[in-house]
Amino acid sequence: MLRPPMLLAALLGTLVAAALSSCAGASGSAEEESGRRAAATHSTPGQAAGTPEGQTEAVEQRTLDFFRAMERRETATMEAMLAPDATWRVAMSFSGDRADQSYFGDRAAALANLRQISTMVSTVRFVDTRVSVTGDGATSFMQANGDFVTAAGKPYRNTYVFRLDWREDLITQVEEYTNPITICASFGLPLCVPGVPDDSGAQQSPAAG
Repeated sequence: MLRPPMLLAALLGTLVAAALSSCAGASGSAEEESGRRAAATHSTPGQAAGTPEGQTEAVEQRTLDFFRAMERRETATMEAMLAPDATWRVAMSFSGDRADQSYFGDRAAALANLRQISTMVSTVRFVDTRVSVTGDGATSFMQANGDFVTAAGKPYRNTYVFRLDWREDLITQVEEYTNPITICASFGLPLCVPGVPDDSGAQQSPAAG
């Protein structure tokens, strides 16, 4: 039978061993979690992730990739990311009438509108970007400020919110929210109402963007 001092020493030894084992297990768990996060962060956009967190990271990256392609005017990349039946709605109106919002019913129409916008600006740049993704990865949102330059060399700084709906790796719908008054001011339009003549008598018909 162990004497009291020997029994106390044995108990202390057991407690110390248990504490060390617990610390080692916690450290290992932290390292494993760090590895999982790193793997999710560096997963390729088109690669299906096995966890909801990984899916969210992948959709967030694809969202950023799409708008980086817009900045670089890489039409082929944007076309590859849009589903053939993708739609693009610009939820703003220069008249204040909801019926005057811009709507592009397929990929070809959406890309044509983007090309038209490209003729109006010399620089496309999104700053202060924030991307959020729904839990199922089906929808992403990007909030950003625009730091654009018009074709005439003037600054064009609008505020944007984009909603992107996804089907697997392809965008099926884009909804764009921006300030039409900023467009009028930046491009020298007298009023945000279609059909109002400017000083030269020409009819103003501002493009969506």
